[in-house]
Amino acid sequence: MSSLRISTLREARSSDHVQLAATVRDETAAHEIWFRTAPGPVGALADPFVPAVLFPAMRTASSMCVDAPVSAAILRSAQRVQQVKAVWDPSLRIVPIEAEHAVTPARETRGAVGAFFSGGVDSFYTLKKHRGLITHLIFVHGFDIPLQRQGLYEDVVVELRRVARGLGLEILEVQTNVRSFGGQYVSWDDYHGAAMAAVAHFLSSRFAKIFIPSSFAYAFLFPYGSHPGLDPLWGSESIELVHDGCEAGRFEKIEALAAWDVAVRNLRVCWQLVEGKRNCCLCRKCLWTMAFLRACGALEHAGGFEQPLDLMALRQHPPRRADEQARFVQALAAVERRGDDPELAECLREGLERGRASSPARSLVGRLGGSVRRLWPGKRR
Repeated sequence: MSSLRISTLREARSSDHVQLAATVRDETAAHEIWFRTAPGPVGALADPFVPAVLFPAMRTASSMCVDAPVSAAILRSAQRVQQVKAVWDPSLRIVPIEAEHAVTPARETRGAVGAFFSGGVDSFYTLKKHRGLITHLIFVHGFDIPLQRQGLYEDVVVELRRVARGLGLEILEVQTNVRSFGGQYVSWDDYHGAAMAAVAHFLSSRFAKIFIPSSFAYAFLFPYGSHPGLDPLWGSESIELVHDGCEAGRFEKIEALAAWDVAVRNLRVCWQLVEGKRNCCLCRKCLWTMAFLRACGALEHAGGFEQPLDLMALRQHPPRRADEQARFVQALAAVERRGDDPELAECLREGLERGRASSPARSLVGRLGGSVRRLWPGKRR
């Protein structure tokens, strides 16, 4: 059996950062994985590299060998995660994990609580929900913003620093190339939860708990890189990982944030990564978010959307998946309750009908039953 071997753990410190790196060797090459953040304590073990390497090892049916001190807890976590992932994706092999230097580190009492934060709907919802508990926002350069996009990163992080400062919170900026490494083996959709777990263990000397904002509501969960049945398994005696927010879908989260001016003014949802713009106002994600904000009467206060909502462009992006259709149903119900925006109501209604017509899945009404019919009774063209 081939192997992926984690070795040569090294820590480097300077006046402005601390970095933890390791070498990962496969049969043909050596790769460096590194994590970097502001000066302060970081995990001294190889724990962050176990989540980073596990899925590539499972994808290539390679044993994972850890030739550096590593906690017994993260090794147990990796075994639990393997059991789940192998059921979700039979193409992934359960692989042996070898470690000669497994240790049980002393427990430390820490009071800091972090939350991964990008400025999007999910992360603002978790921040609002746990505002009295969260002490730090964690923003990772190398996840949604590539490491080489330094100018865009600086534009975004300046805004996030301002948000954190206004709320009396600290923001901890992390840089890592873990996505670049994992992307050689698995998709980001499958890998991003493990990448966040890796960052969490890198920061485990600073936090007792870290929140991971959810992407999907309970009703629409499916095997995904970040999942309430997966993320907590990466926790250990050193750090608790909490997958948060599955009780609410995307529209419900926007509705909950609509009256919070800090969130509405600072939302960053765009995946187009346009220099100088927080949101492009043209992609599907921007258009849907703008439509839902307008349905809640909050779009005019959303400073990150510099153009008006283009209803013609919105019509080009009908919702096809059941969770997407749920958002449109809820937005339409909100608009019809208000009764003051017939153009948006017609656009949402048309989008629903087009989405249902083109979706291979059964209709949303069939999936959600009476709850949808109560929200949207008897609406047909």
